[in-house]
Amino acid sequence: MTFLKVIRWKNLMMIALVQALIHFHLMPVFKLTSNLTDLTFVLLVLASVFIAAAGYIVNDIYDLEADKINKPESVWIPKYLSVKNAYLWYAVITSIGMVLGFLVVIYTKDLIGLFWFVLPAILLYLYARWIKKILFLGNILIALLIAFSLVIVVLFEQVEMSTATISISFFETIFGLVLFAFLLNLTREIIKDAQDVIGDKVIGVNSIPLKYGNKITHVIIQGIIGLLFGFILVIAIKYYSTQLALVVYLITAVLTGLFLFLSQLQKVKKSSDYKVLSSILKLVMFAGIISMFFIKYHN
Repeated sequence: MTFLKVIRWKNLMMIALVQALIHFHLMPVFKLTSNLTDLTFVLLVLASVFIAAAGYIVNDIYDLEADKINKPESVWIPKYLSVKNAYLWYAVITSIGMVLGFLVVIYTKDLIGLFWFVLPAILLYLYARWIKKILFLGNILIALLIAFSLVIVVLFEQVEMSTATISISFFETIFGLVLFAFLLNLTREIIKDAQDVIGDKVIGVNSIPLKYGNKITHVIIQGIIGLLFGFILVIAIKYYSTQLALVVYLITAVLTGLFLFLSQLQKVKKSSDYKVLSSILKLVMFAGIISMFFIKYHN
């Protein structure tokens, strides 16, 4: 198993892509001046990626016994690294992320900004060690942290909320993207729990599938996806009805993907079937990211 697979490089690339699109695309589209130089922005992205990568490592350490049952072919401790060395890599990568974040804080002269790097790192550790065992709380936390990877860019860009329509429109767009990311990743976390019920039971995780079973879990998932579906329709009709390309893309790519997900959910018969659902949600997430290219400024 390669190191890139251990740190879930595809997920990290999506974080970097979203942040890059906000900085290099959405900010210019809404005619907003960036507070970050290109170098400072790159440091921000790298800090976010390193902290997230460290989170995956420490989660694998604490999931070791569960992963031996759920996905033995993917277990890399102690096959490639001892637990001690895995902790060492976690500490090193977290430290690099903190140093990069500190440099961003120095360049932007925003001392409070250090909190936006320290807090996710602490929460990811607490999630791996303890929070993920608490019913629904772990799912919400991870979804919030992924959504926060969008918010942190806006925080450091220091876009001021004003009476100007252009600023309001930007924040409405960011809010839509954040809510989309939160709901989609919340669903994906529940799907992963459904896939890993056997191993999770061994390590004491109190997940929704373990407590309520697949039938109620599916109802909850359908409710979240239904909420997301309605949200996208409202956004498309209320705010972007004049942007035909964006509306058509949202319907044909994002909403169709959600329809496909719900259709496949009805066909689930065993734990391994959830892996397909997780992959579909990844594609929907990517489609949602690409939709940013279609967003144009409008009054």
